[in-house]
Amino acid sequence: MKIALWWCRWVPTLMASSLLATAGGAVAASPAESAPTVRPAAERAGVQWLVRAHEASRRKTYAGTFVVLSASGATASSRIWHAGDGDQQVERMDALSGTPRTTFRHNAQVVTFLPESRIAKTEQRDAAGLFPHLMRVGAASVAQFYAVRHAGTERVAGFDTDVLQLQPKDTLRYGYRLWAEKKSGFAVQLQTLDGDGRILEQAAFSDLDLDAPVRADRLLQMMADTNGYRIEKAERTAASAAEEGWALKAPVAGFQPMDCFRRVPASSTPGSMQWIFSDGLATVSLFIEPYGTRPRQEWQNAMGVTQMLGRRVGADWWLVAIGEVPAQTLKAFAAALERRR
Repeated sequence: MKIALWWCRWVPTLMASSLLATAGGAVAASPAESAPTVRPAAERAGVQWLVRAHEASRRKTYAGTFVVLSASGATASSRIWHAGDGDQQVERMDALSGTPRTTFRHNAQVVTFLPESRIAKTEQRDAAGLFPHLMRVGAASVAQFYAVRHAGTERVAGFDTDVLQLQPKDTLRYGYRLWAEKKSGFAVQLQTLDGDGRILEQAAFSDLDLDAPVRADRLLQMMADTNGYRIEKAERTAASAAEEGWALKAPVAGFQPMDCFRRVPASSTPGSMQWIFSDGLATVSLFIEPYGTRPRQEWQNAMGVTQMLGRRVGADWWLVAIGEVPAQTLKAFAAALERRR
């Protein structure tokens, strides 16, 4: 997965160099997976650990180098500076791999500087954070579809951590293993697991300073300095799927509608609608636009743990579904989507 995609889901920073050693295919799972049956009280306690990690990701001020490794061997890394107090989130992310770029975020406002082309792209994105929809969906709902438990303690990247195991209760979502720093609950490592417990993707800070003197006002000054850059602005407005004429014939278990936006293009061509669903941990986005006059080939692809598919809906519409979920989950959304008017 590209860092930019990961960053939308989780305020990042992770992965020691030892995690980069892997034979091809999925990475072997650790012994923490072979656990006894979890009782409901233990699951509730595990969810509270998860809530604590979520809050720490929004409130800590830190700096570190974040590395993501997929089972295919692809890697991506970025340097991140973050200042947050819960309500206000300001951060800078410098890509250390791929196309040179620096991305700033102030809450939902994002500016990406591309120095080679001298372009600054501005847009609105969902608020970042560890599992950003956890609090909106609610811990009780998460516990309905994941067995969450405390799975011991380990030392990671120089920190003493508590290990959380999140086991999905069906095949519509991935599992996770999370390492949270003991004192603050801040997540320093995360693995995404398939149904057999194999590691699909892992991410960690290779270095991390949880007491870094990161100043929000200084980051905001740098974010506002677009001198010498041509600004490209991606517009979006709040929308209602029902008012736009869209619905699901049947809900996809555990996934609740979060937001809906209409993206406004620079030209007079009709824009696309983005309908966002989440189970609190995993997120799926449905992008719907007019089919157009040229024939399109239906497709399905994956980039790390991110699955993607393109399908025709009825005669006049085209769907692109994207989510960090198993492929069958996107197929379920595609099959359920229908035009009501």
